[in-house]
Amino acid sequence: MSAAIALRVQLGPELSQVQHRIGLGVQCVEALTGRPLLAPLRLTLLSIGPLVANLPLQAKGGGRYSLVDAGAFARLWNHCTEPGRLLPRTLDLLSHEDAPSEDLAPHRHGPRRVRITLASTAEARPRPAASRQNTFQLRLFPGPSYPFDGGATLLRGRVQLPDAPRPPQPARWARLVAVKAGRVVGSTQADERGEYALLLRYPAGLIAPATPHVDDGAIELRVAARSAPPAHKLPFDDLAPEDVALAALDADPWANLPAGYDRRRTVLRTLQLGRPHSGPDFDFLLAP
Repeated sequence: MSAAIALRVQLGPELSQVQHRIGLGVQCVEALTGRPLLAPLRLTLLSIGPLVANLPLQAKGGGRYSLVDAGAFARLWNHCTEPGRLLPRTLDLLSHEDAPSEDLAPHRHGPRRVRITLASTAEARPRPAASRQNTFQLRLFPGPSYPFDGGATLLRGRVQLPDAPRPPQPARWARLVAVKAGRVVGSTQADERGEYALLLRYPAGLIAPATPHVDDGAIELRVAARSAPPAHKLPFDDLAPEDVALAALDADPWANLPAGYDRRRTVLRTLQLGRPHSGPDFDFLLAP
């Protein structure tokens, strides 16, 4: 259902109430914990269908951000829903840390870009009986500078692509998934430098023993990147869009990679789980 914000405006001796429906509401949560992400972020609605928007969402506290269904948003949406138009009813949303400059420091929380497809019959100001679903949850990956617990079992490294005759190039926004006995025990996204920090968890229901057996640390590491990443002028231009329904869920990260992640590699590693920062720094060079 559409949410509403009530704004009271003083008009002489009387009060009048104006209702503004929310065009887009997002709650950002940590992928590791599912808790609301309270760190400051910048959320931008890049486009509505084929129409450029670049509309910032307003922070509302508790990891929530919103954009009212009025002004520029309503005008752009009305362009997409005019009778006889066949424009896609999609919203393109970007979330990233509110960095002071484009010379980005290592991320505490990785950026994410999602595509939201709304019903073709949706209106800019939906009636209560025919409202569109317009509030979503967005999980953000931990970045290389995420404040992990001191006892966490981490893998740190970078993912690179061969670029002969030049040196290898960073695999921007590569995805990494750790699997143990067929169960996902960790996943993350590398940053624009290809650097990553991957937290390893024991499978659900198991506790790391005080003295792990060597076989307890048998991990299958899966790495994926794009063989033909798009060009980028701005820091997040080449961030792959994902369906918001998958970005909101703790879905299987390997089965739901973004489109175009066709360069893949799987390696086996034996680590000592349950120990602080065990394992060396792993660099992955993905084959052509």
